[in-house]
Amino acid sequence: MMPDRRRQYVLNLLRAQDRSNDDPLWVQVQANLERIWRNGSRARDILIRESFSQVPWADPAPPPSVPLASALLHSKGLQLRLALLLIFIQQAEAKAGRNERTINDWCDLILSASTPTRGWVSGSIRTTRSLRTRQITEALRELDERGFVRIPRNNKNGRRQYDNFRVRYAEPTEGEMVLRLPSGFFRNLWVFALTDAEIATYLMLLSQHQRFTNERRHTFFVMAEDRESRFHLRRSTWRSIGTLTRFGLISQPGWTANRPRLNEDGSRDWDLIEHQIQLQVLDAPALTVIPAALGLDV
Repeated sequence: MMPDRRRQYVLNLLRAQDRSNDDPLWVQVQANLERIWRNGSRARDILIRESFSQVPWADPAPPPSVPLASALLHSKGLQLRLALLLIFIQQAEAKAGRNERTINDWCDLILSASTPTRGWVSGSIRTTRSLRTRQITEALRELDERGFVRIPRNNKNGRRQYDNFRVRYAEPTEGEMVLRLPSGFFRNLWVFALTDAEIATYLMLLSQHQRFTNERRHTFFVMAEDRESRFHLRRSTWRSIGTLTRFGLISQPGWTANRPRLNEDGSRDWDLIEHQIQLQVLDAPALTVIPAALGLDV
């Protein structure tokens, strides 16, 4: 996402309003997610099965299919964010796939940068809530097609009954390889404030951090072969590490002006740099950290 578009995306998140409440939408959503977590498991980390974002390391050769996280990069909408949010809610409430919320209820847990528009036929104004409803149902439809959720159909007309969807993703069992994603990623709205490319890149970096961090230097590398064959992330997606670094989520302690790692065009070669993940940044609200990093006066 280009810098100007990235700034506009954040501004839209900050300005989003729900007519039923005077507080900005992001304040409402953050409070709702925090309440779910505090009234539930209060788990420090959300456990995500390794295969969600990568080809499992135990596999001798990558299968022809791609991990869900990278597959959803090519779809527009809330698909990746909603999939992660469903995992968070499932583990925070420990309800093993049961969904007791209507789509209208889910709107209270979703932050979207979409802005209301006036219908070209009727002239009616689509509210931010109606936009979120449409985005949620579109995301659920794709997640249903990919087997992540199950949406039953009406016996008479065959229409999907979105209010009755169930999460088919099973929680990891003991002994499975998992990614430990801090709950602050959800409670502080990083799941919505980051773009899909940034989220996929962060999941890869977190995985590499947990598996390969040098105990003495607390750093790790990301090899191009692993990025492409294990995580199925293109180089264009990998460039999102630049914004993750700008937001303070990642640092490169070994990179200095005296020892540059540059491509032929003068840009950083992120494949040749030691990385260090900064988990503590997730404890701060994303919509406080990111605007400051982008120089937004809000």
